[in-house]
Amino acid sequence: AMRRELALVEAARGPAAPQLSTPLHNLAATLERQGGDAHLAEVAALLRRAVAVHERASGARHPDTARALLRLGQFEADQGRHADADALFARAASGLDAPPGALPAGRAEVLAEVVAAQGRLQLEQLAYARAEPLLARAVALSTEALGADDPLTGRRLGEWAAALSGLGQPERAEPLLRRALAIAEQHAGARSAEAGDALNRLAALASSQRRHAEAEVLYQRALAIRAASWAAAPAAAYPAYRQGLDTLAFHFQAQGAPERAEPLFRRAVEVTESRQPPDPAALAQAALNLAENLRAQRRPAEAETWLRRALALETGRLGSDHPRPAQLQGRLAALRWTQGDAAAAETLYRQALATLAASPLADRGDSARLLDDLAALYRATQRPAEALASRRRAEALRLQRP
Repeated sequence: AMRRELALVEAARGPAAPQLSTPLHNLAATLERQGGDAHLAEVAALLRRAVAVHERASGARHPDTARALLRLGQFEADQGRHADADALFARAASGLDAPPGALPAGRAEVLAEVVAAQGRLQLEQLAYARAEPLLARAVALSTEALGADDPLTGRRLGEWAAALSGLGQPERAEPLLRRALAIAEQHAGARSAEAGDALNRLAALASSQRRHAEAEVLYQRALAIRAASWAAAPAAAYPAYRQGLDTLAFHFQAQGAPERAEPLFRRAVEVTESRQPPDPAALAQAALNLAENLRAQRRPAEAETWLRRALALETGRLGSDHPRPAQLQGRLAALRWTQGDAAAAETLYRQALATLAASPLADRGDSARLLDDLAALYRATQRPAEALASRRRAEALRLQRP
């Protein structure tokens, strides 16, 4: 239907008509959701064509052209082509970044979008020093175009704060986050998803400053909001709810309270199991988190049950010759040894090492660590010659690492 709409508009208006922009972007969005290399290549072509349509119709300095460049840049960023995305964002910004009056009145709003995208791209690459001035400017532009209390301004305050936190400047980040929370509560409500996100960012900042009691309260407030959202709309709210469960659980573990983390990890398994369609990768990670929690509580038999489930899921998803199942086999070997089964542990270590040795995707560091563990097992079982051989193999692998 979308291809037909595009063809009809093209037939009626011509191949360079500005009216082509909407069907081009709609078709691109549909194909992007479908995924696959062939579809993604067509998405890029459609978005480039939309840029060309706007440049011909309105010129390189028009806000509509900037928006088309922004959409193409966001697609390139999603594909991991950061340099291409950065260049497209820069083109969009340069077209808009002119003296006031040279462009339509909406210039500041569109420029704020573009500059924010530039900043987020740097933030995603942990380039905090490059991200910070861009995100600060995005806030200023958004304030100018939309107002200091607009929800988009609040969102950009949070992004600016993230850059400042990355630069080790929490004292500058915190007032921005508190302002973002106030805006979210004002516009969307104290129990909105936006307020939950803002609370979670504040909690992370407090935790980074070792204000652990304050962080816990904020994490709990955020999680309560996300739990209510999940109950109302499970599919839409799952990512934030799962993140909130994991975040608070890991917070408890870092404070030396794995018993408080356990029910949260179990809840994460439950909500991930309820997803439709199933997500084996997410479920494997939830099972692994619970296994590691139980191991930390010195309950190896229970930990083994969940680790075996994670291993089965990852093997089914990736195949038995992939490094990921081999890494989990190594963890399973350690659990078997903890329970006194040295023979089973040795077998698992050898199987994992054989898989890693045969896989072009494997990291030599993983093999070296498993060899160290195997050497320790040999020493504990009075096999010094084999222990020495394993240790030397591990050292040789480390010397080969780039």
